[in-house]
Amino acid sequence: MTFNNEDKDISIKKYSVIENIIYVLKHAFKNDKMLPFLFVANVIFSASMSFIWTFFTKIIIDSIQNGSQIKDVVFTVIICAGIQLFCVLLNTYTSNNLWWRFIRARMLICYIRINKCLEMDYELLETPKMLDIHQKALDATGGNDNGVEGLMRTSRSTIMNIVLLIAAAGVMLVANPLIILVIIGLGILNFIFFDFSKKYDKKNVWDALAPLWRKNDYFYYSSTDFSCAKDIRLFSLQKWFSKKYEDVQNIIHSKISLSKKIWSLCTCFNTFFAVVQEGCLYAWLIYSYLNEGMSIGNFTLYLGIVRTFFQCIK
Repeated sequence: MTFNNEDKDISIKKYSVIENIIYVLKHAFKNDKMLPFLFVANVIFSASMSFIWTFFTKIIIDSIQNGSQIKDVVFTVIICAGIQLFCVLLNTYTSNNLWWRFIRARMLICYIRINKCLEMDYELLETPKMLDIHQKALDATGGNDNGVEGLMRTSRSTIMNIVLLIAAAGVMLVANPLIILVIIGLGILNFIFFDFSKKYDKKNVWDALAPLWRKNDYFYYSSTDFSCAKDIRLFSLQKWFSKKYEDVQNIIHSKISLSKKIWSLCTCFNTFFAVVQEGCLYAWLIYSYLNEGMSIGNFTLYLGIVRTFFQCIK
């Protein structure tokens, strides 16, 4: 954001989500040398947790079908359980050392931004445009899952899902490339509609609500402040005040209702594509098992991979 002190104009430079994530992670990793290693390790172990028992189940089933002795099967189960326990412990350790580092990184970045804000022209703080920007910032950064900390958490889960998607798609691509191409095509259409819905909702609902939230707060605090209440009674402003408050509430309600309609339509659209995608994969899986001699172990493996694949997409 840049400021022109001569004409008190405010110009806003917009950044993409990727640019914001890079900015946040760059400052976070710079201020905490252990954070990059814990971040990468947590992504790896969290992703492996989703696949590990799927492969172990295939190994155990194949071992039983091949007529292995009981002691060999038990030994295989013990080895698999030991590897699983090792991954769980490391995943728990990295997770417990990430959450408080995210909070500390958020505080450090906020400190940097506050120092920059202290250097701005304070006359700009009362302009409607600046107040709208402030309201949007409050809406976007409230809570641990939004703003700076939200970007760090989102980047972690996004990278983990990308790793899982690539691994799952790679395994299924070996078995049936055509199915994966169909799934990717449907996924692209699904993403285009979702991205359009998100941008339309932001522009026509939440950006438009920024000045209305400020008006709503003003009416609320004025109606609960004794000094304002005295003036309202003295000048008989009760009906006028109530009507203005009601108008603001009606507009807010209409905007939020529009948002609900947008996402209801988007959910129906996404559900339709999800049903088609899952139907294609499960149909191929069942057909391969019944007609192409797929083993029970491979059937279990692909079934687990399909579930993981769609969990990542969702």
